[in-house]
Amino acid sequence: MTDRERAEPSSDRSEPPGPTWQRTLLWIFLAALSVRLLYLVQYSQSPFWLPALDSLYHDLQARELAQGREPAEPYFRAPLYVWMLGAIYRLAGPNYWAARLVQATLGAGSCVLAAQLGRAWFGDRRVGWVAGGLLALYGPLVFFEGELHTPVLEVFLTLAFLFAAGCALNAPTVVGWLGAGLVSGLAAITRPNALVGLPLTVAAAVAPRYFGGAAKGPSVLIRCAALFLGILIPVGGVTLRNVIVSGDPVFIASQGGINFFLGNRPDADGITPTTPRRYAYTDTYRDSVELFGRRAAEEAAGRPLKASEAQSYWVRQGLAWWSADLGGALRLTFKKLVLAFTHREIRNNHSFDFVRSRMAPVLWAFPIGYGLVAPLGLVAMVRSARRRPETRLPTLFAGLYTVSFVLFFVADRFRLPVAALLTVFAASLLVSCTDAFRGRAPAPPRSMAVALIAAALLVWVDWYPTRSPRADAMDWFSAGNRLREMRRPDEAEGYYREAARLDPTNVDVRLNHGASLWDQGRAGEAEAIWRAALATAPGAREHPSLNFNLAMAALEGGRVAEARALLAKTLALDPNHAGARRELDALPAASPPTPATP
Repeated sequence: MTDRERAEPSSDRSEPPGPTWQRTLLWIFLAALSVRLLYLVQYSQSPFWLPALDSLYHDLQARELAQGREPAEPYFRAPLYVWMLGAIYRLAGPNYWAARLVQATLGAGSCVLAAQLGRAWFGDRRVGWVAGGLLALYGPLVFFEGELHTPVLEVFLTLAFLFAAGCALNAPTVVGWLGAGLVSGLAAITRPNALVGLPLTVAAAVAPRYFGGAAKGPSVLIRCAALFLGILIPVGGVTLRNVIVSGDPVFIASQGGINFFLGNRPDADGITPTTPRRYAYTDTYRDSVELFGRRAAEEAAGRPLKASEAQSYWVRQGLAWWSADLGGALRLTFKKLVLAFTHREIRNNHSFDFVRSRMAPVLWAFPIGYGLVAPLGLVAMVRSARRRPETRLPTLFAGLYTVSFVLFFVADRFRLPVAALLTVFAASLLVSCTDAFRGRAPAPPRSMAVALIAAALLVWVDWYPTRSPRADAMDWFSAGNRLREMRRPDEAEGYYREAARLDPTNVDVRLNHGASLWDQGRAGEAEAIWRAALATAPGAREHPSLNFNLAMAALEGGRVAEARALLAKTLALDPNHAGARRELDALPAASPPTPATP
């Protein structure tokens, strides 16, 4: 410890003993929970309250699980979040309020963990309550905790893992190391990226003093054995389940291969996980990435594939692109690395900025975002790694975790566990600068100001564009889809119209825009929208659903011959189109059903 560090005051020494810290944690929890409840009250009035895309996938899987049904195949996604959601549905029914209240409670718990980590890493309770307060008001986290999605568990378990690892380092026991491994394993079956913490935790078990821990306690061998056993319980259990139900040894989940390919191919932009082709399905909902990942791989192989075989195929495809175009792969990876630190919130399913501006303006009242915590947190990480050994494990974890998702593609929700850690470090720098301003600590060196400017330039300069009219159109389109599902087609029409204005080439937008007019009994206007798509949207003429809807419009207008030709074309494009087969068989006495939507 340097003389400067010895001179810094510690609130731990200045605060009187007693339940002060416990009361602080309680207030942080209650404040964070209040923030999240306030958001949910407003968000519940928006069409996005209904799940779609990834959230819908989780919702449907959890409903099946709540009824005692589970897929007889390896998990495509890590299962812990769906297990939690299924348990909530089993107890309270498929109630979106119940699920989100549980998640709000977990989110408030994350803020308490951030406070605990701030105090533990920096020996100052003020850092703890500032960290908890910053995370309580971190707008993107509040937003994602309101989705039926994994970030709420990812952040909570990441912070819980680092807290458990710190406890195991400071007071080494077999139970402590077992607990650290168990929490790490739970984080891994929420999102396998969390396993980047394994080599770091092993290093901490082998060389505890380097990470600010105590060398006493169980031997290195026993520490590592307890750690691995803890991880093996959840991770090994999920993998064993995959083998038992299918005979296919998939490690946790099989989505890694196709996601690696989507982020590492000639057409990849680093932020968009769109598949090169969309496959039709007859179920209520199927994940387009999962569907493409299996069917396209099987078409390439010319035979049915196991999940592990499909995953291996896509890994090989991604690596083949790296081999064929190393320069392009490195440029794309550098772009993704830079975008991992942008102040912009990069949409994945739907946009935080869109929800804040259109659906839940209360998010403006929670002003903490990545643009604030990242520059402060990055500088504090570098500054602390040398001075405080306790901070080395979270610093290295944040770096490896960032690399783990940069290898695939970048989105705002992927970096939330790292953002939570940066929040804790940002709190330490804010407290340190406040002490310097008040004369309670030496002034920070000029090098720190230079580092802050460099970090701010990295974060705040838009080195690569992340927003476009086409991307913005998808938020309007998604809102319109949910309003249609809620049987509010007149409101949906306005959202589709704006989506079409932003992206006139999107066939699906035109398809559903027309369908919203059809729902209102305005068949002529619907047909005009669909026919306009034929002239302006690339690929529209080969779109099965568009041809089917035009056939329904022709039937509505009594043009049976035209309808027959369009139905035949629909079946030629999609031989499994049940609606087209039914209507063609029933001609000429068919009555037009509701138009199809993608």
